[in-house]
Amino acid sequence: CFQAAHGGTLFLDEIGDMSPSAQAKILRALEERLVRRVGGSAEIAVDTRLVTATNQDLDALIGKKAFRCDLYYRINVFTISLPSLRDRGDDVLLLAYYFLRQFAADLRKDVTHVSPEVQAMLRRYSFPGNVRELRNLIERAIIMCEGPSVTEADLPPLVEGDPDDAGAERGSLPTLKLAQLEEQAIRSALERSGGVQAQAARYLGIGHHALRYRLKRYPFG
Repeated sequence: CFQAAHGGTLFLDEIGDMSPSAQAKILRALEERLVRRVGGSAEIAVDTRLVTATNQDLDALIGKKAFRCDLYYRINVFTISLPSLRDRGDDVLLLAYYFLRQFAADLRKDVTHVSPEVQAMLRRYSFPGNVRELRNLIERAIIMCEGPSVTEADLPPLVEGDPDDAGAERGSLPTLKLAQLEEQAIRSALERSGGVQAQAARYLGIGHHALRYRLKRYPFG
């Protein structure tokens, strides 16, 4: 943070989760334009632009005395409100393709497209986890994908409950953490390979040693 603050722009994500002591330090740095290195004693002058982000209601946190109102007024100079992913129309597809290209390159997979069926699913789904959830979903899909296009088979079920139930709502994808997605992908690859780790690693597009390292994290029987 000091390097960014020493001249330029400092980005603070999830400022609503910041502890009271950290809030006090940020406020002091903004008011006095001075910082002190960790373990140091000298005050260093800084000239920086601060950009913060949060997914919480800071007004509500102030009411609960969980966020300093003086810091809020200090940072709330210019506000940009970003709608949640479900309210941004086809932006979900733009982001899906961005993550597809990123993970296909990282995992050395020749995946270039998202099938029309998956595109429709992504448009319907509400994404309670917003962009992070989409990112994890696409990473899992690239790991599982065997062809040039992501299909429904590469995704976790996008429908909860009985699909024949008239009350079932399409597009209700359970929120999964990245570790859960990784475990599912590894388990599926091991099942397909009959437990042969070298083959499972090839299915996943990773090296054998990388797979063995990941296997230590999960209690596979």
